[in-house]
Amino acid sequence: MAERTAQHQQTRSEVLRLEAEAKTLRAEAGAARERAQAAEAEAFQLRKYRETHGDPEVLVTALKAMREKNVGIEKALSAETKLKMDLFSAFGDARRELEMKQGEHFPSLEPQKWFSMCYRGNPLYNSSSYFCSHPGQEGEGDRGAQDEDR
Repeated sequence: MAERTAQHQQTRSEVLRLEAEAKTLRAEAGAARERAQAAEAEAFQLRKYRETHGDPEVLVTALKAMREKNVGIEKALSAETKLKMDLFSAFGDARRELEMKQGEHFPSLEPQKWFSMCYRGNPLYNSSSYFCSHPGQEGEGDRGAQDEDR
C-alpha cells in the first residue's frame, strides 16, 4: 500500500503539473488568438487604406516621376531665363549702338527738335516729302524749313 500511495501521489503530482501546463498553454493559445485577430484587423485596415489611397509602391513611383519631371522643367525654365537675359542684353547693346550712331549723325540736335524738323516735311505742312535731313545739309529738311519761311 505504501507503494500504491506513493504511486498515487506521483500520479496526482503529474496530473497537477499537466493541468498547470494545460492552463499555461490555454493562456498562450488565447494570447496567440488575440494577436492573430489584431493582425487580421491591421491587415484589413491596411487593405482598406490601400483601396482608398492606392498602392504605396505606385504612389512612390509616381512621386519619383513627378520629381524627375520637376527637375526637367526647372532646367528648361533656367535655359529660357538665360536666353531672355541674353536677348535683353543684346537689345540693350543694339539700342546703345543706335543711340551712339544717331548722336554721330545729329550731334547738335536734341531728339525732340529733330523729330519736329522731320515733320515739317509732312503734307500737313504743305511739303511734298516725308523725308528730313540734318539742318545745314541739303535735302528735304531744308526745303521744309524754307517752305515755312515763305
